[in-house]
Amino acid sequence: MSDLCWLLNRGYAIRSAVELVGNRRSLTSRQRMAITRCACTNEESRRREARRIEPDRLRGEELWLDGFSE
Repeated sequence: MSDLCWLLNRGYAIRSAVELVGNRRSLTSRQRMAITRCACTNEESRRREARRIEPDRLRGEELWLDGFSE
């Protein structure tokens, strides 16, 4: 996945980058989908980290999850 993130940080489009990395690593379509959903640029990684909530803050709270997201 680090290869994919490296390409995204350099401005490659996600589809092209996934195809390049997927072909290089002989990934299945399922594996390509998985890395597409979790790989991101350094900037996006910082944004994700800023929105992160520690599990202890949720203790005793009701938590709703969207299980339908694509």
